[in-house]
Parts: sequence; C-alpha cells; structure tokens
Amino acid sequence: MPESKKLIRCFFIFLCVCMQMDIHGQCIDRDKITCGGDWSGYDYTFFCPAYCFSYDGDSSGHWGILNNKIDIRQAPPVVYTLKKKLEDSILSYAGTAFFSRLRFYSVDVVFWDSAAKFTPRVPACSAQKCKAKYYFSYEFRPDSIAQYHIGVALDSLGNVVSKFNFLPAKKYRSIDTSFTYCGLIQSARKAQPGIDPIKEIKIDYDEKKERFYWIVIQSEMNSNPTKKGMQSIHKVKIDASNLHKVSSWTNYYPVHQDRF
Repeated sequence: MPESKKLIRCFFIFLCVCMQMDIHGQCIDRDKITCGGDWSGYDYTFFCPAYCFSYDGDSSGHWGILNNKIDIRQAPPVVYTLKKKLEDSILSYAGTAFFSRLRFYSVDVVFWDSAAKFTPRVPACSAQKCKAKYYFSYEFRPDSIAQYHIGVALDSLGNVVSKFNFLPAKKYRSIDTSFTYCGLIQSARKAQPGIDPIKEIKIDYDEKKERFYWIVIQSEMNSNPTKKGMQSIHKVKIDASNLHKVSSWTNYYPVHQDRF
C-alpha cells in the first residue's frame, strides 16, 4: 500500500475514534456512567480469610489482606480448572450472545490455613458467615464503558452455591448496541423533562421483569424540596433491548436523610 494511502487510512481511523469519544463526552462526563449490579461477595467470602486474584494483580509476591488484587498466575492451579468449568456452565446456561459480553474480573480464594494473618483485619473472619471457597467476579459489558457486575460462588468441590443472577439463553434479549449516551439522555429528557442535571447513567438488571435496563438518575443537588420537606429524585428506565420502551418515576426522600 502506498505511503499516502496508509496515512489517509490512519487519519480516518483516528477521526472515527475521536468521533466516538466525542459521542460519549459531549453529553455526559464519563465518570457519571456508573456500574450496575452487585458482585455480592458479602454473602459468601466477605468474612473469609480470602485473597483476591486477577489478571492485572500485583506480581510482587506480596499477598495483602485488604482485598488487594494479586496476579492470577500466583493463584492455586485448580483456579484455572474451576474458571473454565464455570464459564462453560455460564455459556451453556446463558448462551453465546450474553457470554460474549462477559469479562472476567477477579476470583477470591479462601485460605483457612492463613486465618491468623487476617487477625488485624476488620471485619473479623467468621466460619459461620464464610459460605464459599471461591468467588468469581465478572463484568457484563454492553460497550467499553458501562458495566453490570455479576458474581458466582463455588464450594470447595467447585460446585456453584449461588444462583445465576442473569437470564437463561431462551429468555435473554440481546442489548441494542445502536444506543449512544446522547440518545439515552434525549429519551430520558423526553420521558421526564425534569431529569436534569443528571447524576448518573448505568446498566442494571430487573430480576422480576427479566430485562436489562439503562437507568438515568437525576442529581439530588438540584432537586427542590416539596412543601412537606421531601426531596424528589427523578429516574428514567430504558429497555436495553428495545430503546423505544421508556418509563419514568420519582422517588421521595426526607431532605436531611443521609441516603447516599
């Protein structure tokens, strides 16, 4: 390829990247695109003497007790086997469309023989509250920014002891990837004209309705108290698989209540 054509091609690639960045940046700050879901490790390994391993963890060999991530290459070899088995199970249950958007984040591994090292940590370790041996954390990603957190607990034999907090393949509706954050904000403003200023946008899952939704939430800083001393926060929900399905509601809180 002639050098001039290479330069032109690189320029257009750069231009496309910049345009995509501008789409995300011109409507809302990136730090206002927050995470939905809950890894929920609290119910399984939070009270355990557990070390956290990930691909971007510390490779120095120092294992911290404060959930500092450790290079996964230092994890017990069985972790790789369990990870593969678990991910095969998720793929079989949830299907390719869902699984293709799932990214491994970390795994907590419980070491009861190291319990003494965790003595200074708060909260204290509790055998009664420690309900799993392994806890795998994943991110469901509609794009490169938004995340929905998913966690799965395993026992010492590698059996799943927590429920899958996502849909089986036959019920999963693929995310409409034509969305833009500008478009989500426009839909939110149409459904609820008082939504500005916006505090956050996140992807979340409604277990009862079995759907993923984009949630747009008004900032409490510009919400005026009602005559009864209540503060209103407007919220808008947009079906992530059908962007034309939009609904809004308002939550009310006592003005002086510390709710955030």
